[in-house]
Amino acid sequence: MIKRLRSRYNAQELKEIYATPHSHAQFPDHVVRVERTLAIAAQLVAPQTSTGADLSCGDGEVLRRCPGLSERIYGDFAPGYPITGPIERTIFQIPDVDIFFLCETLEHVDDPYSVLRAVRTKTEKLIVSTPLNEANDENPEHYWGWDREGMESILISTGFTPVFYEETELRSGWYQFQIWGCN
Repeated sequence: MIKRLRSRYNAQELKEIYATPHSHAQFPDHVVRVERTLAIAAQLVAPQTSTGADLSCGDGEVLRRCPGLSERIYGDFAPGYPITGPIERTIFQIPDVDIFFLCETLEHVDDPYSVLRAVRTKTEKLIVSTPLNEANDENPEHYWGWDREGMESILISTGFTPVFYEETELRSGWYQFQIWGCN
C-alpha cells in the first residue's frame, strides 16, 4: 500500500509548519525509534571512516549519536543549521557521504521517489524510518502513508537494496515505525 494522504502545501504554509526543528524527546514513540535507528546504523557505519548526513535532522539526535562517523553534515527545513530548506533543494548542496539518514522525512515530502533518487546520487548507504501502515493519519504534516511492501518497492525502484528491516512495537496512541537499512 502506498497512499497519498493530502495535497501539497504552498511555501508559506510549509514555513509555518516547519518553523522550528522537531524535538524527538517530546514523543515516547520517537525516543524508541531513535534508539532502534542507531542500532541499525551501527551495523552499517564503518568505524571512524564514514561520513554521514541528515538534512531533516530535527534536533540532530540520530546523527549526533551515530557511532563511528568522522564527519557529520546537519540540515533541516527549519532554520538553525548551516544547511536549511527543503530537502529537494539541499540534497544538492552537500558532498557525497557514506551514509545518509532519512528519518521521519519521506512522509513529509511531495515526491518521495525524486527525493530518494537524489539521495541515491549522494550516498552508498541509507537509513530510512517512516510510520508503518499510515492510511488515515490526522497529522497535518504527512503527505504519504505506506505499509512495509509499499516502502520496500519505493526503495528498490529508486536504486536502494534493503539489507536491514525492523518495526517498532505498536503501543496505543503511538506510531509504529518501519526502519530500513539499505545499500
